[in-house]
Amino acid sequence: RASAGCGRHHGAMPLSRIVAAVDGTRAGFEAVRQAGRLVQPGGTVRIIAVADPYFAAMNTWAGQRLVSPEEVVTSRGEYLAKERLLERAAQAVEDGRKQLPGGVVVEGEVIEGVTHDVLIQASRDARVLALGSHGGGRMTGLVLASTATDMLRHAACSVLVARPPFDEDDFPR
Repeated sequence: RASAGCGRHHGAMPLSRIVAAVDGTRAGFEAVRQAGRLVQPGGTVRIIAVADPYFAAMNTWAGQRLVSPEEVVTSRGEYLAKERLLERAAQAVEDGRKQLPGGVVVEGEVIEGVTHDVLIQASRDARVLALGSHGGGRMTGLVLASTATDMLRHAACSVLVARPPFDEDDFPR
């Protein structure tokens, strides 16, 4: 039986608020896209990009360098890395907005902090936490403590681990 106000999700409770984590990768944007298809009309998708100091220290965001070796030598690389991390995280939030259909309330923000802590806190204010999978597999996630595996174990709400479908229009129906 369909829930009141549920519309396109027969037999499911309406999803009024979904948190979607973006990290500048296709998998992260897929999480936002799927969140936009699952949220009820007029519902809210909160897009979060976490500016984790680990990424600045490792000089990487979405698999790309934040600072070139030359820039490390000619400038204070750690400050430049943090500045670029914040810029790329903000751009990921804006690019995530483009994945959402009209009629969805969008909140977007960059939050500085440890990814695990930020997403656990965000999961307390959502019906679903959506995030992308980078395809490492379950064993890799257990050994390397992937974000998706970590959230499956610790999030305060249901978790959607988005994987880009073969047919972009096929999920969800």
